[in-house]
Amino acid sequence: RVGGNLRFFGDGHQFSKKLEDRRFWRLPVMDGEFTCEDVFGTIKGVEFRFDMQRTRNVGFQASYALSEATGTGSTPTSQSNIAWVAGDQPLTPSPLDHDQRHKFVGIFDLQLGEQEGPKLGNFSPFANTGMSVTFQAGSGFPFTPTGVWNEVTLASNRGPLEGAVNSRYSGWRMQTDLKATKSFMLAGSRLEFSLWVLNLFDSENIIAVFQSTGLPNSTGWLETGEGQQFRDAYDYTHDSSGLTGEQKYRLRENDPNNYDVPRQVRAGLKLSF
Repeated sequence: RVGGNLRFFGDGHQFSKKLEDRRFWRLPVMDGEFTCEDVFGTIKGVEFRFDMQRTRNVGFQASYALSEATGTGSTPTSQSNIAWVAGDQPLTPSPLDHDQRHKFVGIFDLQLGEQEGPKLGNFSPFANTGMSVTFQAGSGFPFTPTGVWNEVTLASNRGPLEGAVNSRYSGWRMQTDLKATKSFMLAGSRLEFSLWVLNLFDSENIIAVFQSTGLPNSTGWLETGEGQQFRDAYDYTHDSSGLTGEQKYRLRENDPNNYDVPRQVRAGLKLSF
């Protein structure tokens, strides 16, 4: 966080302006002025990349990135509830919400042109065909551990901290995508069919977890004494849903927004003339 620390460089000439929820600082310098946001972050890392030029219809790319994203706030509103951290403004950088330490991407691409590929007599069934496979893997993102609290109820108060800000990480996620194309010449125009499968193996990738448990489908609150009182109080169906209070809570816990997309199949058609 920049804040009043600019007084050491601005000699009293620094000033700030708040735009919506974001505060910006301006500081006169010899070449004009220096501007920055009150809450900032830094990313340090290194990336290794390998590109193989297309050889005999085959191309390949691979990359690995190792990075660390730290700062005093992930968003302009990160410090809006400053009482949560005992009223002290965070001065020490901590991992940001988008801090992903490891990321790997591999792409295999095969393209066959006219009269290429296996033949059946004089016919080449795989001519003008392409296939691309993309594999992505990445480590999890950080979250701040807390004590068990009723996280799915908007009116509830956040539980007590049980660790430093963004000191724990969710699990790794992996995804494989496949895209295949086939084109034909039609009346002087090129007609291309494509089939794109996202998340080919239907991997269950977690993108968000509950802070109290680190799980995507349970807050742990129903197992507490307060949660048991809730289950006892609503241990019956009282509306047209036919569900008890516990069943409704379990449904709310199992939030589909905590998971990345399941397998998706998309088909396309393109006409070039």
